[in-house]
Amino acid sequence: MILDPFGDILAECRELEDGFASANITKEKLLLAGGLRYLQARRPELYKDILGQRHFAQQNIAWLKPDPKTD
Repeated sequence: MILDPFGDILAECRELEDGFASANITKEKLLLAGGLRYLQARRPELYKDILGQRHFAQQNIAWLKPDPKTD
């Protein structure tokens, strides 16, 4: 299924087996979509110092217990 930025269905496969769908989207719809508005409102000068710092990603999943064999 292919959706446009507003959630309207542009194309979908109607078979239960493997299929292929293609669709076209107009530039006007992309410009009217909210996502572009947020990209234009970004102010990286406000958070450049934060982005420049070293970061260690850590994912803690409460229900997933660590495997003692890999620790």
